[in-house]
Amino acid sequence: MTLIKQSCLANRTVLPWLCSVSPAIAGILLALLAFHGWCLGTHAPIRENSGPMLLQMHHAMTSVMVLFSTWLAVPVWLGCLLIRSFRQPTAMLTLQACVFASGWVLLLLSGILVEASPAGRMF
Repeated sequence: MTLIKQSCLANRTVLPWLCSVSPAIAGILLALLAFHGWCLGTHAPIRENSGPMLLQMHHAMTSVMVLFSTWLAVPVWLGCLLIRSFRQPTAMLTLQACVFASGWVLLLLSGILVEASPAGRMF
């Protein structure tokens, strides 16, 4: 395989994998947000528009990733199925669907973790 064909093969698999891994990334960010809340402790001002700037940035990144996972990941992934250059073997598509489903389990468990932490007051 030439270098151009290898780069084209790598580029066509990035977008579908990003869509299928996005709930897991959002779950990890959400779990880190809970840890961030516990590190600040219960005395830190964790309310909307107040609190440490790093926590606010963390909250914004997590929110964007959760919104992408919820509303855009599935339509973009299905769009990749319709575009001939992005199509992949059935085994790869099944693996991506399993990764997507397990990512949602991780995201839901991380949501429970956030609600138990002091960062839960941010939502």
